[in-house]
Amino acid sequence: MVGGDRGTSRAETASFRLRAISPLMIGGDPGVFESGKPYFECVGKQFRRCDGPGLGLHAKLTNNLILSNIMQAFTEGRFLNTKAGVDPDLVLGILDNSAARTGWITFKILFVFSNKASTSSSCMWMHGDTCLALDSG
Repeated sequence: MVGGDRGTSRAETASFRLRAISPLMIGGDPGVFESGKPYFECVGKQFRRCDGPGLGLHAKLTNNLILSNIMQAFTEGRFLNTKAGVDPDLVLGILDNSAARTGWITFKILFVFSNKASTSSSCMWMHGDTCLALDSG
């Protein structure tokens, strides 16, 4: 449990964080988009209209493809550094203060270095999203 005396579960906290930072990528008619804004605000703080129908999906798949590449590079880099004997705290300091810094690394890095990370949905869906992106043309 996290969240102190509020009794907020880890999943609820992660869900709140995602609502706070994850942009919604919405395709469709400008009028429909405008009329849907009150509903979008219930789900997230950021939402973007991505032109016509279906283009929000393409934007989201692009975002997920980039994130999956970041995850893969981070994981392989961590493996190579660990194998070579580089201190993980040193790597953390370098990644968090260099051009390699990303929101994903900043958010996930403490879970990874504490060995409390799991293969959460971001990893489980990576293959499917990559296939969808490739198939979408």
